[in-house]
Amino acid sequence: MHTWNYLIPQYLSYLQPIARQSVALKTHNPKVLAQLMISIIICSRSPHADRQLKDNIAATIGTNYELIYIDNSQSRYNIFEAYNEGVSRSRGDVLCFMHEDLCFHSKDWGLAVERLLSLPHIDALGLAGCTVITKDVDWRFYPFNTSYLIQGDTSIEPAMHYYINQFPTNDGTIRLESVATIDGCWMCFKKELFEKISFDDQTFHDFHMYDTDICMQINQLGKNIFITNEIVVEHFSLGTFSEGFKIGFDAFCTKWSSVLPFRKNCKYSNENIESATPEAQKCFENRLREDSLKTKLNKVFRESGHCKSFSGYTTAEKALIDWTSYRARLSYIRGYYVSRKLAWDYMLEYMKRPFAKHRTTLVFKFIKHRVFAKSKKYNASRNPDIDIFSRHGSQTADALK
Repeated sequence: MHTWNYLIPQYLSYLQPIARQSVALKTHNPKVLAQLMISIIICSRSPHADRQLKDNIAATIGTNYELIYIDNSQSRYNIFEAYNEGVSRSRGDVLCFMHEDLCFHSKDWGLAVERLLSLPHIDALGLAGCTVITKDVDWRFYPFNTSYLIQGDTSIEPAMHYYINQFPTNDGTIRLESVATIDGCWMCFKKELFEKISFDDQTFHDFHMYDTDICMQINQLGKNIFITNEIVVEHFSLGTFSEGFKIGFDAFCTKWSSVLPFRKNCKYSNENIESATPEAQKCFENRLREDSLKTKLNKVFRESGHCKSFSGYTTAEKALIDWTSYRARLSYIRGYYVSRKLAWDYMLEYMKRPFAKHRTTLVFKFIKHRVFAKSKKYNASRNPDIDIFSRHGSQTADALK
């Protein structure tokens, strides 16, 4: 499990105005909030909860909570069964289902969750979602989904490099948007909902579509789902889409065929959605192929510990290694969360690759962001309390400590 524990210094400009407004709002209905507790439910392939994750939750949540850890190291559960088990064990008034590869950067985020879910018109809360669900392709592949996550990724190469793939855009104000569905990496619900809903372990038998299915159940009750940018969370991986996802999606579409497509607070017309569908389907198919290659290459790198001769890769494998390596270096150059020297060294490392296709582009990006943009210099002391890339065995992590 990736457990990088750091905050991009550049991103502090996003946190500060949000934090000031958040503090001003925390007095909402204090008598109700004082009585609440959050049950955090995590399903893991490891027998024990990661210490760094536990410490991060304890240091940031700011309210009463319990951690319900579902040990799935023996593959006893699918995700639907694991989460139902978590619900049955829970004692809290709010249920928080989350992946284990997250890091919270907002202080007192639990108070924000309690405040928002104490409002009568908010029943579920997430950080990424979409206002439309169709039977043609998963909502994550439409261009009009919204994410307020700091989304990380890892390059595919022998010495893997963790980097930030996406920063959410913002204008410094708190956003709260009604949606049809939310992403399952982090989602919170009023527990009372589970008197009428549950994770459907009869229809689904894997680890996909649990988030969209539970949201559809909530929608059918006439309840409301929201996403917010008030809680800043970093997600360390993009996840993996496989043929199992297609099976789950087909089962979802069959189950909800009578109400699909489903729209909630959607500003896009049916024509807009239909015109965007072919490209979304193409993106999904490309992602399936890419993730299949990633899985294969990661296995090779884990087993060999080094790169085989460059002639030993297929054209598709070379393209994937090149693209993810380029994206990692570009993130270092743009992000200002590593020094200029280190960004330069990693760029040179990339340029020595025999099949590197983005050498010229990377040089121009370096000149633009690290030579001419002098107002954005790297400053390791900008936030001395936060480590950049701490632990978990990556050569990049070790180099950037």
